Amino acid sequence: MFDSKQEGTLAGTHAGKPGLPRGRSRLPAPAVQASQRERLLRAAVAAIADKGYPAVTVADIVRRAKVSRAAFYLHFRSREDCFLAATRRGGQLLFGHVIEAVREVPDDAPDEEALRAGRVAGGEGANGAERGLGEGHGPILPGSIAAWTAQPC
Repeated sequence: MFDSKQEGTLAGTHAGKPGLPRGRSRLPAPAVQASQRERLLRAAVAAIADKGYPAVTVADIVRRAKVSRAAFYLHFRSREDCFLAATRRGGQLLFGHVIEAVREVPDDAPDEEALRAGRVAGGEGANGAERGLGEGHGPILPGSIAAWTAQPC
């Protein structure tokens, strides 16, 4: 499942790493389906980051997620449905990251400090140079989304 402390990049996928074993699993069906869904969502984000939404096919997503096309359609009606689900999940992660950052601001701090913490946690104004990566680095994802997409599928 999701571990917010794991570091990673947007396009990280399971590539080169095993998914669940082929065939029947000893895991309960809900655990297998949850694993498949997470892998599909991360694979969709990674494929879109690599190729752009118009060029991504269902075949690209299932290949990256190491699941069958039937498993894809068990979870999603279409490529668009998968993309929208991944977008919703990313929004939830981003929202959680902003709330966490604002809660870490001391109660007696000025309101501007809480707003600044929320903006930075949300990615606004945060780029590689501001986060110590050097000049020439553009916007980067907040850690929670980057960690989620980098988890092995």
